Amino acid sequence: MRVRILSAIEGRASALLAVVALSATGAAVGSAETAPPGVPRARNAAVPADGFAEAKRVLEARCLTCHGGDDRRSGLSFADASTFAEGGDRGPAVEAGAPGESRLLELIRYEDPSFGMPPTGPLPDGERAALERWVLAGAPWPEGDAGRLADPSLHPREAEPSHAELLDWWSYAPLPPAPELGPAELADARIDALLAERGVEPAPLAPPEALLRRASFVL
Repeated sequence: MRVRILSAIEGRASALLAVVALSATGAAVGSAETAPPGVPRARNAAVPADGFAEAKRVLEARCLTCHGGDDRRSGLSFADASTFAEGGDRGPAVEAGAPGESRLLELIRYEDPSFGMPPTGPLPDGERAALERWVLAGAPWPEGDAGRLADPSLHPREAEPSHAELLDWWSYAPLPPAPELGPAELADARIDALLAERGVEPAPLAPPEALLRRASFVL
């Protein structure tokens, strides 16, 4: 009798374990199938949904030196959430309403081989996929120390020049009035001015015979 009872209990336990295992497998598959199209699925189910922890490791290793650490090239800084939100000289790195069209994705995917990032060459597939998942999740970035990769005060963003400052730029300055030239060519105007300053009369125009003789020496 005891044998039958034990056998029944073991059978029910085996069936229960099978149901639990099947449910876990289905949940894992369902989670993987919700990954954004075109992005490799995460191999570790414990990775947070926003992917910042993975992205942070890649940014610190591959991007921070030039963008927020030792420099702020192209105006872009990954020092913390506030500097990242400021974008770069060419606008935001991540498009808020359309993350799939973000400039950061274009660069790390080397869609333009002459202008991909990092400049040393394409990222390994795993690192690129980590950044892709993070960007397509909206590039969430925690505030405070949790999201600080470098000191944001080291490389502040340069202020945009005012309209008056732009007009004062040398290439926009009005041209000085052109001097009143005589029969001399424009290229001779400076020479004529120097001669006049020194009280030296310019030599008369050479006759055609002298010009022909000079040309023969050159030839």
